[in-house]
Amino acid sequence: MKLVSTGGRSLSIDLSEELKKETVKREIANILSLPLLPPNKIIAAFDDSADILQSINANFEKFLNYIEKTYLINAQFNSLNWNHYTNLSDRPRTNN
Repeated sequence: MKLVSTGGRSLSIDLSEELKKETVKREIANILSLPLLPPNKIIAAFDDSADILQSINANFEKFLNYIEKTYLINAQFNSLNWNHYTNLSDRPRTNN
């Protein structure tokens, strides 16, 4: 793990240890599951996960900014292209 000394305190700049935590795994899974949500709930779900990840380690900000710029706010890819909610809701369901 890489550490940077800042006035007597050491900060982790390597997230590999954080990625082993169940909370972090769950929130990253939530972000990866955004395409399965209704479009009107995507931003709120992302914000919830982003808040939790940033409270654990501020170094998640680069990852969160990438997701936000690429898929959410002024996105490079429109959510109509990557959201699968309507595709999944129109499929037949089993009763077992």
